[in-house]
Amino acid sequence: MDIKEFINSLPEAEKQITTALRKIVLDVNPSFEEKFTYGVPYFYTGKRVCFIWPSSVPRSGFKTGVMFGLCNGVILKKKFDIISCGSCKVIGWLRFHKLSEIKPKIIKDILLEAIIFQEMQNLLK
Repeated sequence: MDIKEFINSLPEAEKQITTALRKIVLDVNPSFEEKFTYGVPYFYTGKRVCFIWPSSVPRSGFKTGVMFGLCNGVILKKKFDIISCGSCKVIGWLRFHKLSEIKPKIIKDILLEAIIFQEMQNLLK
């Protein structure tokens, strides 16, 4: 399944949110490598940076909405307190139930920090 088929298979509200989040992610870094991992789109710069996980896809942990996940969310939460981490030791997320909840500027700011952090991690290896 390619990304367009995946998005088109989603319920309408999840489709709109997923499309908007994906556009923001690719606007921030058009060179992201996009791969399906765990059945959802993950975005890589060498390693995983973020993902978009609609609740209709199994194992999201949520019954509604779309999770915008950050692979180093626990670290990013120190700067962006709107990131939720629950009991996760590494992953953080923002969850959206309506398109109107998405604030592109905030997501872009968080994503830029995530990319910088990941690039620093890549250099250390």
